[in-house]
This record gives sequence, structure tokens and C-alpha cells, in this order.
Amino acid sequence: SLPSLLLSGCIALITEKCEEAVTFSEAATCTESKSVVAWTMLGNTKCLLATAGYTGTYDMLGHP
Repeated sequence: SLPSLLLSGCIALITEKCEEAVTFSEAATCTESKSVVAWTMLGNTKCLLATAGYTGTYDMLGHP
């Protein structure tokens, strides 16, 4: 469900599991593609990671 995906994304961010945070946020947007909350969470997650200097496998657009 959307709430559980969003919560899992938040927990992943808090525990510094960056790629999991992006994965959960992307899954939330796929589950409910019209959800403003899901898209905002995905954008905020990527922005936060970029600001923190995260250089994992995802770029700002979510491409590997």
C-alpha cells in the first residue's frame, strides 16, 4: 500500500539506506501514479541525497 511504501522510504533514509529509499519512493509513484505525496517524496529523497553528496547508482533523474 502507498502508506507502507512511503513509511519504508522514510525509514530507509533515516537509516542511510539510500538506494532502498529511492526504490521505495519509486514504488510508491508506481503504485499510485497520481499521488502528489508519492511524487513529492521521490523528489525530496533525490534532492536530499544529491545535496548530501550521495554518489550511488542513481542520478537526479533516477537513471542508473
